[in-house]
Amino acid sequence: MMMMMMMMMMMMMMMMMMMMMMMMMMMMMMMMMMMMMMMMMMMMMMMMMMMMMMMMMMMMMMMMMMMMMMMMMMGGDGGVAVMVVLLLLVVEVVVLVVVVVEMLIMMMRKLMMDVMMAGGIKIINKQLSYSKH
Repeated sequence: MMMMMMMMMMMMMMMMMMMMMMMMMMMMMMMMMMMMMMMMMMMMMMMMMMMMMMMMMMMMMMMMMMMMMMMMMMGGDGGVAVMVVLLLLVVEVVVLVVVVVEMLIMMMRKLMMDVMMAGGIKIINKQLSYSKH
């Protein structure tokens, strides 16, 4: 009888251990998924930033060219040229701000979507439905 009891206990322990392991594995998987999602988002952000930087550089170059042209045209009197450059700078800043705001809105929307589909199963289902179409 004692042996039977012992065996039962051992079995129970083993089962518990297995369950725990499974749970841990599941948790790990979920964490990995989340990390992947975050990484993807980060990558997107990085790409956006790079694009923005490039745009800024291009704008700056264009502004420099404009300034040079203006200076040449004026032939010394650079007041107007300076005014134009300042105007261009203002426009550039405005564009930059708009882009940043849009990016933030996009991020928020993405986050909201993620929160809504908090269940992993839902996400998988969504992916499946996408593949079907």
